[in-house]
Amino acid sequence: MRAFSLLGLLLTVGIMLYLFTGGPGSGGQAALELPLAFSAPSAGASEMHVIVGVRLANPVRAKDADRDGGKVKSWDDWVRLHFALVGPDGKPVPLERRNHSKIIKPLEVANMVGTEEFFLVAKVRPGQTYTLQFTERPPDGRPCAAQVTVPPQAQAVRRYLLQPVADSTRG
Repeated sequence: MRAFSLLGLLLTVGIMLYLFTGGPGSGGQAALELPLAFSAPSAGASEMHVIVGVRLANPVRAKDADRDGGKVKSWDDWVRLHFALVGPDGKPVPLERRNHSKIIKPLEVANMVGTEEFFLVAKVRPGQTYTLQFTERPPDGRPCAAQVTVPPQAQAVRRYLLQPVADSTRG
């Protein structure tokens, strides 16, 4: 009887691991939620603000350091390595790392991610669709991405789901 209980427990744990790692062929990269907000347009452009929480940034950065022989990259290098924003024309859009956001309140940050490590800010055009990517284990890791259409007016922070994709749009 104990053998069946143990077998059932192992089967349950195996199924849970399978589901939480994204299933077959995902390279271990599961879907990822990232909170985004948009400023009101000014002079034909809006700002997109992405909250990068400590629970996302610090474990991934520690894995990078382990893989790179203990060498820790600067946060700006880390952002360039792990994040990409691609415009509707297929060209990369610069992401600026900031320590604060003018459009996301501290209580909203706490409700979304707990504590932020930093914010990523990009200039985007209302009505245009961009691809936001995060790759946990570059350069060979499978990225997660979401198509994000910039709203015509300011949008409060909300979660966007980045799903694993087959190939990268990084240039």
